[in-house]
Amino acid sequence: MRPVTIMYTGGTIGMELGERGWRPAASFVSLLDRMLPGCIDGRDVVLEYAPAVDSAHVDPALWYKIGRECVRATSSGHGVIVVHGTDTLSWTAASLAMQQVARGAPVVLTGSMIPMVGHDSDGIRNLEQALSVARDPDTHGVLVCFGSRIIPAVRSRKISTSTFDAFRDVLSLGGVDTPWSIPRNKELALGPPPPLPAVVDVGLVTCYPGLSAGFLAGLTAWQPSGLVLECFGNGTAPFVEGALQQVLSDLVRHGTLVVAVSQCADGAIDLDHYEAGAALRDAGVLTGRCLTRETAFAKLHLILSHGLRGQKAADMFFRDFCGETRIC
Repeated sequence: MRPVTIMYTGGTIGMELGERGWRPAASFVSLLDRMLPGCIDGRDVVLEYAPAVDSAHVDPALWYKIGRECVRATSSGHGVIVVHGTDTLSWTAASLAMQQVARGAPVVLTGSMIPMVGHDSDGIRNLEQALSVARDPDTHGVLVCFGSRIIPAVRSRKISTSTFDAFRDVLSLGGVDTPWSIPRNKELALGPPPPLPAVVDVGLVTCYPGLSAGFLAGLTAWQPSGLVLECFGNGTAPFVEGALQQVLSDLVRHGTLVVAVSQCADGAIDLDHYEAGAALRDAGVLTGRCLTRETAFAKLHLILSHGLRGQKAADMFFRDFCGETRIC
């Protein structure tokens, strides 16, 4: 069995009951010793973030900090378990997959819906499964272990606020429940960015019926470095008086990298299928193919954080980092 590095970033799993409700435990190591005695040995390492991070406050800077620590651990032969709050776990998982941090050993993300010390907690079961997967010499890639499921990070999504199987493979949500092996990339596309990456501002806009020109005007003033546009179906959007196409054209002309993904769980973006999709293509929007919003956002942010812009950034976006372009 390979040794493991457990990184406790925060989340429900490591909480204990205080005078004013649930709060992060004083020591995650002590919690492990009490709830899962003997789960770690002398070869294992436990890293605790102090203070613990509420997953609602996780941001890309933390993704890259975790990524650099994962690379150090996996490069030395350790499997890694990232213990994380559930609200943004899939977003962090997607970023770690894009950073290609599993270099010779797996990186597994897990958490729980109920604290480990709580009644009928799922935390112990999730950690036990994560430990088994992280120690397995035949496992690689970035994975999410939750509710007895093992999910490729680039396909994971939180779908419930209350059930123990709160995370699913997005393909299973679309009625496709087939195994998918994570390819082993011998040549890295991009690793974690440097500790002080380029200043990047990436947005996410979901199309909705009646998307107004007034709302879109704020995007023109903002001019983010990148934008993920969640479209209807396989790549349509509401063109109210041509406002969206004009805004997107202006953004692209000023250097914003815009990527279209679908709001649907299954299927790919095809900007040549409908006239409304062709208008996006004509505005300079890139197709996100089958990428989930989490993976598209993480990939776009990583590329821009490495300082790539324009056609170099677009070309890099279409490269396959870890099989994410083959998820449908």
